[in-house]
Parts: sequence; C-alpha cells; structure tokens
Amino acid sequence: MYGPDAEFLRFLCETVHPVVRPADDAVSMLVRGYNEALTPDGYQIVPGKTISGRPIFVAQSARRAVVFEQPTGWQKVDRQLQEMRLRLDGAETEEQYQAVGLLCREVLISVAQEHYDPARHPLIDDKTPSDTDAKRMLEAIFEAELKGSSNEEARAHAKAAVRLALALQHKRFADFRTAALCAEGTWSVVNMLAILAGRRGRRVT
Repeated sequence: MYGPDAEFLRFLCETVHPVVRPADDAVSMLVRGYNEALTPDGYQIVPGKTISGRPIFVAQSARRAVVFEQPTGWQKVDRQLQEMRLRLDGAETEEQYQAVGLLCREVLISVAQEHYDPARHPLIDDKTPSDTDAKRMLEAIFEAELKGSSNEEARAHAKAAVRLALALQHKRFADFRTAALCAEGTWSVVNMLAILAGRRGRRVT
C-alpha cells in the first residue's frame, strides 16, 4: 500500500491476468472498477499483448478521457479493435503503420456486417453492397437510424468518420499521425454503431 505507484499498478494487472482469473466477466468487472478509481490519478489498466487469445493487462497514463471502456459484445470487432490498438502502439516502420490502416478496414467491414440489415437499412443508391462494401453498408445504417433534421449533426459526424477512416487506410506514405487518425475514425464509427445498437450504457448486458 505504501510502495511505488509502478509496483502497485503491476500488482493490479496481475490480479486480472488470464492465468490468475480466467472468468471474462470477473475480469471486466475488476478492470472497470480499477479504472474508475485510477483515472482521476492519471492511470488506466488497458489490454496489452494476448495469451491464448485473451488480453494481458498493462498500466498506462490516462492521456485522454475514455468514454466507453467496455467491449461492444461483437466478439470479432472487439478482437480486431484490440489488435488495432496493439499494432498502433508498437508500429515503427511505414509498413507497420500501413498494416494498422488495413486492420481499420477489416474492423469497419466486420462492424458493418454485424449491424447492417437490408430490411431496416434501405439502399442509398441503386447498387446493392457486397459483403465487404463497408462504405455503402455504414452509410445506409446511419442514413436510416439517424434520419431527420434533429440528427443532422450526428449523421454528418458518422459519415465523416467513415470517410476519414476509409480515406486513410491506403495512404502510401504512412506514419504515426496518419495511422492514429485512421484508428480514431474507426473507433468513432464503432462506438456510434454500438450506441445505435443498444450496446452501450445501461442496455449493455
């Protein structure tokens, strides 16, 4: 209790290590509680590398406010988001930054496939989107679920985030700034879809 901050943070991370605590629900509850207590002091517990597909948590400085810490519940999307963050944190070369952009593309495809329903999301043009046409699927979702003048700003933000992420995915001369902007745009799109799908806040189960 009276040791260095770094030692205490390492201890907290060990309490949610997959070997120590294999139950995902218990880990999520503990991490959420830790972060509620740690964030005011400028720290957070976040997923680092994985072991057997499960995260090993590490402590980091809370450099910006995190609105949503909990996963979306879309397992493939959550797994890809975690990998996207890990790759961005570890990227050093142009090729590694480009790989972040390609992973952003996969995240958008996956989240679009999870939420897009042709019966609920009418086409915005005369072309039926393919299974990998994230742009058309996402635009159809936001157009249908954020319709009306009262949602004009939210609709514009959602579409802009999609365009940003898609535009930055294939930048030839990739660097941290480009890759980070692409990841931020992708994360914004996922969070907006999770909100619309009722997977954020009190409706999360």
